[in-house]
Amino acid sequence: MNTISPWWIIKWKKFEEKHEKLSKWVYQALWYFIAWVAISLICNGFNNLWMPIASAYVAPAVYNLLVTFITGGVSMVIFFFEFKIIFPEGEKK
Repeated sequence: MNTISPWWIIKWKKFEEKHEKLSKWVYQALWYFIAWVAISLICNGFNNLWMPIASAYVAPAVYNLLVTFITGGVSMVIFFFEFKIIFPEGEKK
């Protein structure tokens, strides 16, 4: 006679809880990695377009500030949409 042990069910529930927490962590880490790659590519693309011209005509302190502002603005926009994906509104905890 094959019966399922109640201990096995308890162990399975604990495994499911741990797996669910791990999968949420992996999901979030994957989106952070995607955002990091997108920010790096977009910012480097912008900087490669205007940096040679700016370095010839503007002081280094000025174009370094512009790089900081561009990186911050791009990061803000990308992370806004990434957080909308990772933490959707109205989701029950």
